[in-house]
Amino acid sequence: IVIPRKPVDLTLQLPIASPVGPYEFQLIREKQPVVSASGNATLANGTTSFNVRVDLSKLAPGMYEMSVRKVGWDWGYYPVEIRAE
Repeated sequence: IVIPRKPVDLTLQLPIASPVGPYEFQLIREKQPVVSASGNATLANGTTSFNVRVDLSKLAPGMYEMSVRKVGWDWGYYPVEIRAE
């Protein structure tokens, strides 16, 4: 996943059969969260997703981990690259 280094609106599509409800989002670098946001996942056209608005303009370009979870559940981790435009 590649995300530009600027303010962005992200739509996070969750795995099939993910429940609706409150979710948390983080970008992690060196085992520390550097960006956090939350949203309410809804189901539309068979896809569960939620939106977050985050400002990535102050982050250093490079590799991060994106972590996502339904509130109260375990985190799922995904590699993400933040790229300067």
